[in-house]
Amino acid sequence: MIQQFHNISEDEINRQNRLTPLLSKKMPEIIIDNYSISLIEHHWITISQQRNFHTHRFLEIHVPYLGQGRIITKNQQAYYKPGTFTVTPPSLPHSWECVESPLYMQVWWLIISPVNKKLKEQSSSYNDLIIENLRSASALTYLLHPSFFNAYDLMLQEVDQYRPGSEIMLESLFKQIIILLARAIKPEHKPDTFQQNQRPGKLSNRMLLSRVDEFIQSNLNHELTLDEIASHIGISPRNLTRRYKKTRSQTIWQTIAQMRMTKARILLQSSNLSIFEIAERCGIYNKYYFSTMFSKHFGKSPSSFRKEMKTRKDDD
Repeated sequence: MIQQFHNISEDEINRQNRLTPLLSKKMPEIIIDNYSISLIEHHWITISQQRNFHTHRFLEIHVPYLGQGRIITKNQQAYYKPGTFTVTPPSLPHSWECVESPLYMQVWWLIISPVNKKLKEQSSSYNDLIIENLRSASALTYLLHPSFFNAYDLMLQEVDQYRPGSEIMLESLFKQIIILLARAIKPEHKPDTFQQNQRPGKLSNRMLLSRVDEFIQSNLNHELTLDEIASHIGISPRNLTRRYKKTRSQTIWQTIAQMRMTKARILLQSSNLSIFEIAERCGIYNKYYFSTMFSKHFGKSPSSFRKEMKTRKDDD
């Protein structure tokens, strides 16, 4: 029997192996400022021996859940275990081996590329910087933020119960995971060193949508207005509404509601905050409206959802 780590059981491992191929197929390409990020494959592997030196055309990330491994390049080597992750840039010859078995880990294959190279040369943002850090990481292993596991579990739930709005949820959660990984590379950089906005007229609809979603995600803990969002982007509320709905096929308010409910679900699973405190952190200051909204979205009340998650955890 495989030993447990972070309450991971053999049943959970089987569930993950079943859902990860679907995750690779259903995950949409995301845009973070000037970069497009595509998940070309995601899978789980169990390693018991050494892998010969090899290269990839994509960025490779390993997230170990069990055991300990060692990654080796021609110039350096590093050990990795649960609570860390590895980053191997494209075209870097590398090898890895199992140090403590079983070495069981996630593997992510990503392609990260500038959306518009000419525009990229003209303007940089803090988001660009941290994505570039991920794209060209110089070390081999980094500390993994605990929130990674919450976002990942929610991604699997969305794939397992695919329904209207799941593509939006997956896109939002994928962005969270990428940012969490990228921040771990060089967390000391400050956003005020860089230009924060490009000229809105130069942005494609997809890049505009990405900017709006990032702003919403960062401000879910308070009430948002259309004027506030439009002012941040630098265009009129009417133009923003039209372009967003045309690109996303839903309104900004629908996206805000979906993101708030995703955050609520994470907090219900991962914290001991009261229902009212969670509602406030999601920017909703009436707990009865919050409960109605959550029930409409997930088919059960916040308290019932929390009780169900606790029962599942206890069973594991």
